[in-house]
Amino acid sequence: MPTVTISHRFCGPPTSGHGGYTAGLLAGFLDTPATVTLKAPPPLDTPLDVVTQYYGGVELVGPPGADGTSGIVCAVAERRAPLAVDEPKPVGYDVAGESEEGFIWRTAHPWPSCFACGTARDRGDAWRTAGGPTPDGRHVASRAICPPDLVSPDGTIPVEQIWVALDCITSAPLGLVGASWEPPWVLGQLGVDVLAKVRADDELVLMAWPDDDGLDGRKLFSAGALYANGRTVAVARATWVQLRATPPT
Repeated sequence: MPTVTISHRFCGPPTSGHGGYTAGLLAGFLDTPATVTLKAPPPLDTPLDVVTQYYGGVELVGPPGADGTSGIVCAVAERRAPLAVDEPKPVGYDVAGESEEGFIWRTAHPWPSCFACGTARDRGDAWRTAGGPTPDGRHVASRAICPPDLVSPDGTIPVEQIWVALDCITSAPLGLVGASWEPPWVLGQLGVDVLAKVRADDELVLMAWPDDDGLDGRKLFSAGALYANGRTVAVARATWVQLRATPPT
């Protein structure tokens, strides 16, 4: 049975795996496009089993409990058809950089340790995406800069890292739909289609926007795209879920 271990470098909240990284790793065990549903926070620096299910999907399962109970299912990847995403014309690389000034969590990030968008992470160690509103006010955008040591020897970005980049950008449309930012939101489901190899030395721009269903109670439905020199190289659909407020003690 194959296993994966999520290094503490690839965290979202400080004690659990980044949702996009976890989803990208698990989706890589399927030979078709996949959507990954996050079920529980994946533990860090812990071997996790990849279990194939009868329906052809795969589950990421934590270690058994000390009392012999089964390991918790952290994520499930299921096969699907290619995504249908009507992505907008991309903004330019410089405009994406200017949009970052409006990043919704620039001053009050719920998890500044996040490998994709954490404000406490050093550039070069993490992605530091920062989706902010574009000039038209209907999308968010950010530059996408892969940490240099994670680039493949041929100069391309590994697929699971593209899932990372397209994870957090799809949460930034919360700032466009009037959502309450407290309690925090977490990734519930993510599907990514990588349409071409992505070179790290291209001008890479991320964009995202509310999907057709937009905001529905404690759920945000959104879509996103990654562009290389103005060309679409990956698309995504995501569902974000707002955590329930902790009752006062």
